Amino acid sequence: NREMLEVLRDPDCVQGSLADNIQGAAEVWTRPLSDGTFAAVLLNKGTSAQNVSLHFGHNSWNYLNSFYPAEFNVAEIRNIFSMRSEGTFTYHFTALVPPHDALLLRLTPTSEMALI
Repeated sequence: NREMLEVLRDPDCVQGSLADNIQGAAEVWTRPLSDGTFAAVLLNKGTSAQNVSLHFGHNSWNYLNSFYPAEFNVAEIRNIFSMRSEGTFTYHFTALVPPHDALLLRLTPTSEMALI
């Protein structure tokens, strides 16, 4: 998969960071890419399917940010494994991840990005 190789071979070589592990057996890993986009892995280590959420930006109801210190409110999300767009999302994205499985996503901020 060419898209996956692009993420793995990003020239900036920034290591991914654990952004969230408070969702039971799920973890969220993120990393900035050299072109201004972000890679994210939604990992389910559990024995049953689990909804895993990725948070970006903030609103008055919930302030969780998987991409600190970058902040953006709207992003186009592409599923790297299936090579298809998931759509445009505001503040967060949630997916049902099968047991012992993961999703690899690429986020392209479509709103102004700021460092907080």
